[in-house]
Amino acid sequence: MLNLEYVVSAIGMAGPINNAFMKNEYYKSDIVPALCEVVDILKDSVHESSENTDPSVAVLFNAYTEKKFPGHLDDYQNFHMDKVYADSGGLQMVTTGKAVTDEIKDVIYGVQSYADYAMCFDDIPLESVALVRTRNERSNVGNKVFNQDRFDETAIATGLNIKRQVEYFQEHGAATKVIIIVQGNTAEDMVHWYRKVEEQLTPAHFDNIGGIAVADTCMGNKELETIEMLTAAHEIAKFCNPSSKKQLHLLGVGSLPRMAPVLYLQKAGFLSDYEKISYDSSSHTVCFNYGLMKLNGTCKSLGTYRNFKLDQVMRDIYNTFKPAFEKYGSYDWVMNEVFYAEDETWTFSKTVQRAVESKDKDKIVTAALIGFAYSMYQVKNFIQCLDTVASGEFIGARGEMNIAAIQQLRNVKTMEDMTKWMNMFKGYVSSARIARKEQSFGLEKFFG
Repeated sequence: MLNLEYVVSAIGMAGPINNAFMKNEYYKSDIVPALCEVVDILKDSVHESSENTDPSVAVLFNAYTEKKFPGHLDDYQNFHMDKVYADSGGLQMVTTGKAVTDEIKDVIYGVQSYADYAMCFDDIPLESVALVRTRNERSNVGNKVFNQDRFDETAIATGLNIKRQVEYFQEHGAATKVIIIVQGNTAEDMVHWYRKVEEQLTPAHFDNIGGIAVADTCMGNKELETIEMLTAAHEIAKFCNPSSKKQLHLLGVGSLPRMAPVLYLQKAGFLSDYEKISYDSSSHTVCFNYGLMKLNGTCKSLGTYRNFKLDQVMRDIYNTFKPAFEKYGSYDWVMNEVFYAEDETWTFSKTVQRAVESKDKDKIVTAALIGFAYSMYQVKNFIQCLDTVASGEFIGARGEMNIAAIQQLRNVKTMEDMTKWMNMFKGYVSSARIARKEQSFGLEKFFG
């Protein structure tokens, strides 16, 4: 059974890490236990309902933009999550024009040492082709180009970053394991990248390596690119240090169509060399702030004002986490006295402020619970959907032929099978490829 871990990113957007709560007199006695109980209920529920996967739930923080999170997570008992991951924040530094010096990296490693797993600083061979950054900068494949001329130099630089990161953890007695980020514009690129990284490391460094993460940063972000990333992981597993096979992580992949290839290829045995597969996403934690709800592969707006659809969802959230909520009030009381503002708005209502000002313990704890439970409800649904997808059913469709082609991955056990699959089905699968400076790019060399 697949050991599959959802790594919850941007948990601060779910509302709990808020000074109004953390400075409140009921913080440690009531708020923290209530939020931890939500995660306990979530974990128990997905374990009980899953038939095809062995799910776990972890949390990720950004060691650059969220430097104080280790202290917060410690206060919150890590929300009872199974593991803690720490991103490097390197991308955020670069995109904000911050110089990434060796001194800053060491500071980041110090912050990351709180976590079980730490992402490395990866030097990315991309160039922007836009003068102005777009709102969807990360997912916009049209505003950047892959520079193959810088590929070796960036892979080697990444390897040296990992070398120093591991040595920092070893020097300071940290048990943190580094996740090697693998970049590339094709599967062949990714394999070459990993070789260059491993050349910079000694066997002793691999004592603190916890696995690899295949990144779509230089490749693209639809199903075909995901399949190619997994193909690279399959090839890397044939020769890499055993520590790199402890875990395969997918960076920022939180959609059902993109996770389907992961599940089908693992079930077929194509990814069986990896002990665990994990993926991180902020898709569900950010929804509360925008009045959105992502369930069963869809994303819908619940509106700004009280309405029937919103009440139905909120009632189900309350019932899902009822043991945590009912200690403080009934569903009707929570909705009428805490959730809605006087004019029946909710998305932009001052729920937390009004609850804290009331000095009523039940209102304060419930205000903390609402946003957090809203997010964890979606996480629970996503994990359960993945278990359904693992059984063979496809959720979150992009088209009939796309589904049929991806379902054929259940028959891909070897590289020869993958080559045949590419020849027959790749044209039917959704793709969003980042352009390459050279004229010819794609899978031809790798699968030729």
